[in-house]
Amino acid sequence: QVAQALKATGTDEVWEFGAGSGALALQVLDALDALGHPPRRYTIVDLSGGLREQQRARLAAFGERVQWADALPEALQGVIVGNEMLDAMPVQLLHFDGRTWFERGVAEHDSVLVFADRETALRPPVDAPFVPGTTIEIHAQVEAFIRTLAERVQCGAAFFIDYGFPDAEYYLPER
Repeated sequence: QVAQALKATGTDEVWEFGAGSGALALQVLDALDALGHPPRRYTIVDLSGGLREQQRARLAAFGERVQWADALPEALQGVIVGNEMLDAMPVQLLHFDGRTWFERGVAEHDSVLVFADRETALRPPVDAPFVPGTTIEIHAQVEAFIRTLAERVQCGAAFFIDYGFPDAEYYLPER
């Protein structure tokens, strides 16, 4: 699909966010090379300096085609990939007591860390029949990242691989 997207968009760069050990980059680069569609550049945007050395070692055979960036560029073209990086971003927890929504955080009580709730105007992204005791995540940082990415992509496609439930299942009262 990455090769198809490169062809469809007329671009020749792949951007990977949160590349971890570099395993996905290795598989994508090997597959694109085998298909005769080698990208001109494969840029990894990763905040972990420790993983960068592991990535360099794993991807050394691809030479200068693999580059690293410390931040999202102002503008980019190409195919974007990310594996299990969206769910690694911080979330906010909301807790419903049956009448009121609370934002859940952590506090110290008698030198012990405990959950602490405070009333909030934040709400889940869907209006559903929430049962008392429901605790859910909201993903403001993920939404901001995707919005910013959409503003900066001049031409391209994005593939984010994450495992989870669609809204219809995630918000079931049984969960």
